[in-house]
Amino acid sequence: MKKEDSPKKTKMRLVKSFKQVDEPWFNLLLNESDIKGEKGTMGRNNVVLTLLLAMYASGRSKENCLYNLTEFNYRLENPLSDNELERTVNSAYSGKYKGASKAFITTLCTEWVNRDLKSSDLFSTTGWYKFAKPREERVRSHYEEWLEDLEQLINDKTNVNQPFLRLTRQELIDRLGISNSSLTALFKRLKTTNKIDVQTIRGRNGGVILALVKNILINQIKNHHKQAKKALQEYLGISLDTLKNVKQSKNDYQEITLDIG
Repeated sequence: MKKEDSPKKTKMRLVKSFKQVDEPWFNLLLNESDIKGEKGTMGRNNVVLTLLLAMYASGRSKENCLYNLTEFNYRLENPLSDNELERTVNSAYSGKYKGASKAFITTLCTEWVNRDLKSSDLFSTTGWYKFAKPREERVRSHYEEWLEDLEQLINDKTNVNQPFLRLTRQELIDRLGISNSSLTALFKRLKTTNKIDVQTIRGRNGGVILALVKNILINQIKNHHKQAKKALQEYLGISLDTLKNVKQSKNDYQEITLDIG
């Protein structure tokens, strides 16, 4: 067999098995209590999700994870609500993520633990290597994940009869676990899709109004149908029940006619 005919080999590097919970950064974040959910920063929500993802990737059970992070959450000066913590645990264990991101970890540790921390202080020399994956198997971008989370949030809180969800910008940042700048970038990207409608209200009592486009359309169709019925009722001067009875009587008459014929 000629050299050029030999099958192509995938370049791989074998690394020692390791767990993210055994890395130095994990305990540094886990033992920090002065972490806030400040506007425009990667704060409390990001730290909680990162710790959860490390536990998930390390094979910890969901119950064990919830127990440990509940303890951590209560130590925070401004903790998450129990419901929000449980939602974050469910998100971490949803299978959407593979583990905690090294870039996120570095940012969080220098932001909340010590700005002088170096990579060698946070990570051991082993691990963090990846096998090359085909394009179709690559992890989805953050924007796609955030878009999916936003769509799920709106879907959970609205319906076709009440399609709009109003939140403050900070509430939305906390729910999605992203920074203020990331939310701005996400809103820009939403303009290229036709899934979510975003209205920004400025001022002291302002905020963000969100809705699934499909729910808005269905709501408009339903309202138009109701208005048409009401207009017909007012024009004829009879009640909607009477209209139904007239229609039913007509159907009964047709059935009798068919039987006689």
